[in-house]
Amino acid sequence: MLTFDVADPTAPILLRRQIIEGSYVSARKVDAYAYLVLAKRTYWADPRGSVPFYQRENSTSMEPAVACDEVVFLNTVSENLDDFTVVAAIDMDDVHADTSFTVIAGKAADGAVYASRSNIYLVLSEWTYYRSASYTRSVFLKLRLDGATTSFDATFWAPGQLLNQCAMSEAQDGSFRAATTSRAVSGWWFDTSNNLYVFDETGNEVGAVEGLAPGETIKAVRFTTDRCYLVTFVQTDPLFVISLEDAVPKVLGELKIPGLSLIHI
Repeated sequence: MLTFDVADPTAPILLRRQIIEGSYVSARKVDAYAYLVLAKRTYWADPRGSVPFYQRENSTSMEPAVACDEVVFLNTVSENLDDFTVVAAIDMDDVHADTSFTVIAGKAADGAVYASRSNIYLVLSEWTYYRSASYTRSVFLKLRLDGATTSFDATFWAPGQLLNQCAMSEAQDGSFRAATTSRAVSGWWFDTSNNLYVFDETGNEVGAVEGLAPGETIKAVRFTTDRCYLVTFVQTDPLFVISLEDAVPKVLGELKIPGLSLIHI
């Protein structure tokens, strides 16, 4: 990771250079800190062991990102201990400050990441089985953000798969909302439906709307303070308006128009 001073765009100055093991998943910036999410796969032939390593500025050697007893183990997120998820908290105002790490044993993110000013949510899509059918589900890992400190807070899940980060939102009271498309497969049978789930700060489900637009998939989601606007598609574009004023969401209205709209983002 390279940090540059770009006060003069024509002559950027390199301020800091760090090497962190892992492949880039996503990143978010909150105030002075950048939170970098990495996925690290460890192989049996790795001579350094299993914990991800990094190299500080002006250092000539790699060192463990955290001690072994500081690794967060969550077998509810992933049973594959060859995978690690690394969250690095990087002070963008002080290039001499040490980078701090949270290391999670298991794959805890595969693309969609959402952050508020207080929390960051990592999302992992998984297949699960029930009554001879397989279903997609989204597992959420919630980490609290406090400057250089990131700490595990809760893990929970919802049926279905998220479109992208816009399908998630954190309300002012700390509740978390997520819109998903459920996919169920049994033999040659395949079906979809769409849902909106609301969770409290501890990850407990407090309300849901399920089974919207059977046979269709979510193409766009936007949240406001107390509304969710949801677009699904198969041959026409239903637009759902969902109230989030109460803990239990409620569909306020639905509009169907022929053709493909231009709001599929």
